[in-house]
Parts: sequence; structure tokens; C-alpha cells
Amino acid sequence: MLRVSFNDLISPDNCELDGADRRLFGDYSRLVAKVIAGRLTKTQKCYIMLYYKDGLTMEEIAQRFGVCRSTVSRTIGRARNNIAEAIAAEILKKALRKRSQRERESCKDEQNTDN
Repeated sequence: MLRVSFNDLISPDNCELDGADRRLFGDYSRLVAKVIAGRLTKTQKCYIMLYYKDGLTMEEIAQRFGVCRSTVSRTIGRARNNIAEAIAAEILKKALRKRSQRERESCKDEQNTDN
């Protein structure tokens, strides 16, 4: 399993990957960045960046914003779920597009052999 840091995820150019891994990872990191920018609330973005990028604990984030640690935990959990759902949806879309393309190519090949 490929393990990377949050910084690598946001900036794949900094991590040491090659070939197919780099392409897959680059697509994934762009998708995560897009999800963070577009599908998370302002608070979710803030907490998730402080937690993963800056390395603050949930307790430190809670103290900084004057909320309970459980509030930070739930907010980060919701953000993770939003990211996971968006990634799953995008992976499914890509898989369906590829399957559809293969089926169209297969139909063309069958038509060419019939002629």
C-alpha cells in the first residue's frame, strides 16, 4: 500500500514516485485538492488542514477555536467522509467511462469484421 503525507497529497511533485504510480497518485491528489476546495465547509477545511497539514491535535484545535474536542473530531470525521464519497464517485465515473469506451470499441471491431 502506498502511504503518503498530507503535504505529498496536496503537492505530488514533492514525492518520489515514478511511472503509473505517479500518474495515479497525481490524479488522486488533484481530486482530493478539488474536493477540499469545493465540497468541504470553511470549518471542515480549516480543521482538516490544521490537523493533517500542520500536525495540531484535536485538543489544540478545540482550544484555538473555543469548541469541544468532540466537535473538532466530528467535523474532521464529516470532512473525511465527504472526501471519501467524492473520491468513490469519481472512481466510479472513470470506471464506467472506460467500460463504455471499451464497449464502443468492441462494437466497432465487430462491425468491421462483419463487413
